[in-house]
Amino acid sequence: EICVLNPVIETQSIIYQFEYWLDNNGNKYYEDCIKVKVSEPLTLRAVWSEKEKSPIIFFVAIALAAILAILVIVYIVLRAKKKKETLPIPPPPPPLDFKV
Repeated sequence: EICVLNPVIETQSIIYQFEYWLDNNGNKYYEDCIKVKVSEPLTLRAVWSEKEKSPIIFFVAIALAAILAILVIVYIVLRAKKKKETLPIPPPPPPLDFKV
């Protein structure tokens, strides 16, 4: 008996999907685990397909980070503007002919 333990393997950029076992006679076995009785030498090869991960996830993450950064900047600017508006009005300067 021979088995593929993980039929799907993901790396950062590629997804490997187990497709089938291929013997040296060209026979294909599509199960993850197979039992083969042999009366002569036999070579089995696991055949995998490769699929690149979609870069859309990366772009969505970048877009969300940019939106969050813009919202933080807008919040800081509005907060600073509000603080500036709520400062008390300073008293007027004393008259020029003021004597103590």
